[in-house]
Amino acid sequence: MVTELVTNAVVHARSRARVLIITARDRSDVRIEVHDDAYEPPRMGSFDPDAVSGRGLALVDAMSDRWGVEPGGPAHPGKRIWFELRVRAPQPSVMC
Repeated sequence: MVTELVTNAVVHARSRARVLIITARDRSDVRIEVHDDAYEPPRMGSFDPDAVSGRGLALVDAMSDRWGVEPGGPAHPGKRIWFELRVRAPQPSVMC
């Protein structure tokens, strides 16, 4: 998902991308933000099944627990697209 958003920043926003990874204190969630210099929000559209591109946001939507877009701040104008994942602890295996 990170590579999809970074690719969108480079190809569509014609911008460099800055990636920020934020974890919850208890490490139960992780939030990934990709910042670019464009103000225009991304658009998730329909795509041809045979197309070689155009699925990035659909993948992020399908695979993340939540995602969204926010305007950048004073230090980084433009926007940030983020997604969150709930980190699930592995379940102990039961040995018989």
